[in-house]
Amino acid sequence: MRKGSVEVLVAIFAFAIIAGFCLLMGTLNGIRDDVHALTKVISEKGADTATQTAEAVEPSTDMSVEGSYKITVTADENFVKAGNYDWVSPNINPKNFDVKENRLGDVEVSIIHIFRPMSSEDITKWMNEKGFKPGNLLELCALGAKFPDLQRQYPIVALGSSCVVGGYRAVPYLDGGDSLRYLGLDYRAGDWDAGCRFLAVRK
Repeated sequence: MRKGSVEVLVAIFAFAIIAGFCLLMGTLNGIRDDVHALTKVISEKGADTATQTAEAVEPSTDMSVEGSYKITVTADENFVKAGNYDWVSPNINPKNFDVKENRLGDVEVSIIHIFRPMSSEDITKWMNEKGFKPGNLLELCALGAKFPDLQRQYPIVALGSSCVVGGYRAVPYLDGGDSLRYLGLDYRAGDWDAGCRFLAVRK
């Protein structure tokens, strides 16, 4: 998702080797343990099975609303498992993410597409100006569970939830390719690459 970051894992065997090494290393490298647990794979865009609906938001040269999706948000203990991901960051756990105060039930979320590298602050500011707020971990997981092929096309970031790992604030995201889907963490600081998508909800 960012220049210089390591791409997704190519095989379960390679993942098992690296995961074992990470267990020996502990949490010394924080979020980078998650990133290094994923070896390189060429991610190809797949067909989206979701039906998108147009949002009445004026596009800009920086970003636009790409589509909207109706999901049902739950906070039971299986909200991550419901996505059937091939890999989930071990740092996405109840200790790091308190989801008790999140809104539950039926929600319509939107996908925001950025056209140039942008910071989390600039993306959030644009959302606020257009009447949105960043989506959170529960909403991201609900989207991944209901529309599993969506993340095969592009990474989807939820700026509305975060935790501190290795001394730095990180946010959850969905990503994948033809054969793999995963739920990971990436640092909130710095610019996101053009082409990334961001989950948003109407205020």
